[in-house]
Amino acid sequence: MNTKNSTNAPPVLPLEPTLILMRHAARDHEADRLTSDGHRAASELGRLLLGLKLPVPTALLSSPKLRTQMTLRFLSSENELPTTIDSRLDERGPIESADAFQMRISDFLGSLDRDAEAAVATASTFVKVACSHFDWLELAAILLNSDEGDLERSEPWPPLHVRTFVFRDGLWRRFSEKRVS
Repeated sequence: MNTKNSTNAPPVLPLEPTLILMRHAARDHEADRLTSDGHRAASELGRLLLGLKLPVPTALLSSPKLRTQMTLRFLSSENELPTTIDSRLDERGPIESADAFQMRISDFLGSLDRDAEAAVATASTFVKVACSHFDWLELAAILLNSDEGDLERSEPWPPLHVRTFVFRDGLWRRFSEKRVS
C-alpha cells in the first residue's frame, strides 16, 4: 500500500511537528541484517503509519547499521523519500563512554527540538522518522524533552516498536504506540 498516494484516507496535515521513534525490525544475530520475519514486518511499516492516520514523513533518519537502513527501505520506497544516515542514532560503541553516548543522543534530541520549534514558527510540515537500536532508544526515552513520567519512559523497545510523539508547548507528547509483528 502506497502511503504517499493512498486514496483510502484523506490527507492528514500535522497540526504539530511529529516525531516517530522506532527500533529496527528483527535482526539476524550472525550478521548486521534483518531476518525473513524482520523483512516481512518492515514491509508492513507503511500500512502501520497509514493506520495511525499520520501524514507522509518529511525525513527518514537511520543509524549507520544496515539493519536500521533495511527497516526503513520499504517506507523510503513507498514515499519516494531517501533515508538519511545519522551517526548520532548509532548504538553505543564498544569503547564509547556512557557520558559520550548520552551526549551524542542529547545532541540529536536537541536538534529535533530546535527543528520542531522552527517548524512551529514557520508553520512548516515536520514529520521525522528515526530508526535506531534498543540501547539508544532506551536512553533517548529518558532524555527526550517530554511530559512522560519515569514509568512510561522505561517501557521496553521490542523489535519494530514504534512510538509517535507530537511537539506541543515545547514538549514531545506521546501520540501513539504500536508494534509491527
